[in-house]
Amino acid sequence: MERRLFLGLLSGAALPNPNAAQPVSEMRHDLSVRTTAGAQTPSFVSQAAAAAATIAAAVTYIRTEGYKTAGDGGGALYKKVEADPLSKRKFSSADGAWWEIIGSDFNVTQFGALGDGETDDRAAIQAAYDTVPVGGWLYFGKDKNYRINSKLTFNRSVNVDFGGSTVTLNNSLFPNNRHFDLLSTLGTQVNWTETIGAGVRTFTVTNNLAVGDDVLLRLGTDPYDFHEGHYIRVCKVTAASPTEFTVDVVTPYQINGTGHSFRPVIVAVCGITIKNLVIDYVALTTPDVHCWVGYVHDCIFDNIRAVKGRIIINFFNSYNLIARNVNAFVERKGTSSHGRLFTGWQIENILIENVNGTSDDRGSWFFWENWCRGVKIINTVVHDSDNVTSQPIIHVSGGSYDVEFDGLTVYMGKANDIVNSGGTPSDYRIKRLRMLSRPTFVDLSRVESFADVVAGVSFMAPNGSVRNSVKGMIGPNASRSVSIGNGVLRRLWIYVESMADLTNVYLVDSGAVSVSVLSDLGAGQWKEIGAGSSYGILSGRNDPTNPGKSIHLDTGASFPANQKYSIVAEYWPISDDAATFQIGLGVAPLTVAAATGTLPTASGRVTIANAASPTVVELLEYCRELEARLNTQRS
Repeated sequence: MERRLFLGLLSGAALPNPNAAQPVSEMRHDLSVRTTAGAQTPSFVSQAAAAAATIAAAVTYIRTEGYKTAGDGGGALYKKVEADPLSKRKFSSADGAWWEIIGSDFNVTQFGALGDGETDDRAAIQAAYDTVPVGGWLYFGKDKNYRINSKLTFNRSVNVDFGGSTVTLNNSLFPNNRHFDLLSTLGTQVNWTETIGAGVRTFTVTNNLAVGDDVLLRLGTDPYDFHEGHYIRVCKVTAASPTEFTVDVVTPYQINGTGHSFRPVIVAVCGITIKNLVIDYVALTTPDVHCWVGYVHDCIFDNIRAVKGRIIINFFNSYNLIARNVNAFVERKGTSSHGRLFTGWQIENILIENVNGTSDDRGSWFFWENWCRGVKIINTVVHDSDNVTSQPIIHVSGGSYDVEFDGLTVYMGKANDIVNSGGTPSDYRIKRLRMLSRPTFVDLSRVESFADVVAGVSFMAPNGSVRNSVKGMIGPNASRSVSIGNGVLRRLWIYVESMADLTNVYLVDSGAVSVSVLSDLGAGQWKEIGAGSSYGILSGRNDPTNPGKSIHLDTGASFPANQKYSIVAEYWPISDDAATFQIGLGVAPLTVAAATGTLPTASGRVTIANAASPTVVELLEYCRELEARLNTQRS
């Protein structure tokens, strides 16, 4: 439950004892706080009016009905306190008394923010944020537009509810061309050298750490980017002595022996929610990253919308984060090469769900680099209508791994690869990929299920692929064509016993589109063929309108006699007959009449009765029913 401060009296009820615990109630930020005649708590129309007043020495509490004018939403309750001219919570009255605003939750209007779209509200918003105690809430109210001429700094564990109001940035100078930085405060860096293996949590280095401290650990140098660390993690100290310290996580792999450092976390940001934010920027300005988030953990970002933006949220050196309900129009600005929805460096255990990104200028990117790990993105629609310079929708590189997209719908005005991947291991996978336009390339070996709307191929079930094996012998001066399947290839492996005078090996589809795979092979070795999972405009061999696949082998006169070859093809079956759907060799078909079906004996096809033009969705449902029955039989 959100904790809110009870600010006012209802119907002239008696004022509660100010020394007693305040009741928990829903805060009405537009409530005008008033008092009845003769009450012991004077009321002033504004903070300025209170500051100009001479207040009786016996008064210990005062009220304001607004910040600048009565009813502007900035009304508050204040308590007389000791002098502190530097506090943003306090002001002095004409008699010299100091008054401090009371509460754990505040509204930016209580510190003078207007939200009129013209006034620079940055200082007022920052003062309000700096006043909220750890764990409290800062509110912005609804239907306002807060202009800021430089970035906000969020550096404490304070929750922020923007209320759906817009924060409009008016700055083109780095780094003030960001909406806000959400960062923990770090101490001085300490460097050391040590060889570190996998599973290590204790490090030998001179330190002043204590049990319970948070520390940013940076180990090794990234072998793919010498400007980055190999492993970076905010973690907690569980044991410490002057010469070594132990943390609550272990190294996931062996790390090179140089470039180690740690920095104490002086003020940690964790366990907070940032929600209901709408961001925009003034025309002709050049924004940077709108939300710059680093060294934080266990935080939630909910309901974030960018009217327009270049990079919406950048996560780095953080873990246990959730971002959900993000909607953005992404665009390039200035000399930038792209726009992005999310970027990440050295992040761990990240969940992003329900994202909608659109762009008409090389945008709509997800960019995971430098050992991101455990990143899951669920239910995303990305629409980039730029028909000249569209870029890959996803970038996974620099050793990132365990990156998963589940439910990804993409459209690119200019065909391009869906994923750009680099750096070992750089592992990713895609479930429920839905392509609204034909990409140049997508690697189906990383895709568990997909739909090509343009080609009319519907979702392929994650476990609905077929694996077909073919073995044989070949000798000199031979030409052999071997059928390997009828569908869209997902993975392909080939074994050849000899490479001596093996003149060529081709992957061919039923439309006679072929590609040589000879250079991928090795004598006496199983080799996975990358071309086998290629799909897109430049991958006609995997065009679903020509589903038949075969391997063609040619040998010369000096090729040895009686050499073995083996081929394993994993594919999603699809027929070249519009009324049938191939489900694999030797598997009994499902014959469908109206809404029911039976399992007769063996042709290996699903036949649709009474349907001149069956849809791919219907075919898929029939196959799923058959798969369920087959699994029941197998069990």
